[in-house]
Amino acid sequence: MKIKDKITQSLASITVELQEISPDFYVIGASAMILSGIEVGETADIDILTTEMNSCKLHLAVCLCKRI
Repeated sequence: MKIKDKITQSLASITVELQEISPDFYVIGASAMILSGIEVGETADIDILTTEMNSCKLHLAVCLCKRI
């Protein structure tokens, strides 16, 4: 699977959680570049820029989601 597909799949898996903090988040860094079509190789993470409050909400939601 290509890295762009992995990033898309990962973001799609937390769509509900991202919609809860929308529109106050941005995908940044290498993942954003890859999604924009810029070939930078591989990346091991997806950087999401948001507010401190939304960061806490997103972290909690993703952690709860992983438990299920």
